[in-house]
Amino acid sequence: MPLWYTLECSKHSDGNSLELANKFYETGHFEFAQPNFIGAASTAHGSPSDDYWTYQWNLYNYGLHQGTVGVDINVLDAWDITYGDNNITIAVFDQGIEKDHPDLTSFSQYSYNADTRSSPNQITSNHGISVAGIIAAKIDNDTGIAGIAPNTLIMDVRQSLTGSTLQDEKDLKAGFEYAVNNVCEVG
Repeated sequence: MPLWYTLECSKHSDGNSLELANKFYETGHFEFAQPNFIGAASTAHGSPSDDYWTYQWNLYNYGLHQGTVGVDINVLDAWDITYGDNNITIAVFDQGIEKDHPDLTSFSQYSYNADTRSSPNQITSNHGISVAGIIAAKIDNDTGIAGIAPNTLIMDVRQSLTGSTLQDEKDLKAGFEYAVNNVCEVG
């Protein structure tokens, strides 16, 4: 197959794989040109190199484990428009975020412990890093997962999240007030 060529699209291509296959075929220089829609690595926009990208069916569902192809948030199409903006700060209310995690590098200068009304806060669970990663993990760094909006800033607001007492509700309110007063907008 000396005249068989395999081309790959990326977010910088002049079209998606279907559009480009049609353009090549229409030149008359190719007997056929077909896009490959099979597998996670053959998306129209290219796939991130992150270790666990192929398991992020919620962002791009290609049918992993008998999942329904296309039932996802269409993140590849969103990334054609934006990766987020470092002028946007997202407050993550959880049980603390690891600041030296290799997949997260875009933190707001502000963090807050709503339970103690102090800064910086402490980490009491791994859940916060998971939530922050879904939002803003770096893309194409061969590490972890791909975040939905990796160029946004994360503000770490620690709160016990039990919500079962009046004090818990006061702590949550204090966290929201801190976030709003330090860049975040309620939307």
